[in-house]
Amino acid sequence: MKRSVLVALAYIVVVTVIFALFTFPKSATASLGDQKARWFIEVGIHNNQLIVKRTIEIGYEDRLGNLLVITSETTPISCQEDGQLIIENNKATFDGNTFLICEMPSFQEKVYDLTNGQLVIEDECDFKVANGTAEFIFTKTGENPFFYQPELQFSAPMNAISRMAKYEFVAGGSMAKSEPFMTNQQMQGGGAAFFDNGLGYLTHFHVDGVTLGSNPPFLPGTLTIPTTSTEFFIGINLDTSETLQGILGSLIVDPGCVGHGGI
Repeated sequence: MKRSVLVALAYIVVVTVIFALFTFPKSATASLGDQKARWFIEVGIHNNQLIVKRTIEIGYEDRLGNLLVITSETTPISCQEDGQLIIENNKATFDGNTFLICEMPSFQEKVYDLTNGQLVIEDECDFKVANGTAEFIFTKTGENPFFYQPELQFSAPMNAISRMAKYEFVAGGSMAKSEPFMTNQQMQGGGAAFFDNGLGYLTHFHVDGVTLGSNPPFLPGTLTIPTTSTEFFIGINLDTSETLQGILGSLIVDPGCVGHGGI
């Protein structure tokens, strides 16, 4: 595993611990008897084959809001290329004219099936610890959208003059941006995370193991994402029609969405 991936994973672990220490549960904190579910998306290239998969975890929420997983399922996601994706040396080159359309059963539907109808989650769930990380070589200026759903977006626009980039993360319609960082035409690992602290969300960004400034540093309120979505896009932002230009090594997007409900 590459150092940048290890650094990114270590970052997520550290900030999740911080989140657990400083988060206090809302008044309606669920007991261990309430079954919950969450999901995340991973994109990687192995043996020069693009692999997109979704993991769903089902379990119980502890008093800090963390999911105690009792079962999980990881399944491949079918993605259709619009354009021509070039894959060499386990890296995917996006030329600005290529993007992926990925379709999947809805999170709500899949959880129902996995629990034999015992868990019927609501149509929306709250973001808890939402994050996105990517390994990416910046080659051209532009918005560089990695992942797009209307309520969950992750991108890294690069300035045409300074050649500096910044991360942008959208959760539930609210956006935060990192301070600019210098690109170096090498694989750089970094991303974003939003942490629910009971009053709103602390926003964090990092690149190559270095913490970046965040604007804003805090988002008030509760952010939600639908559990009924059946598609997402890699390499394009449908709101702006901007496309990804650069070389992608890996991508992880996790809304930290804990869906709950029951019959």
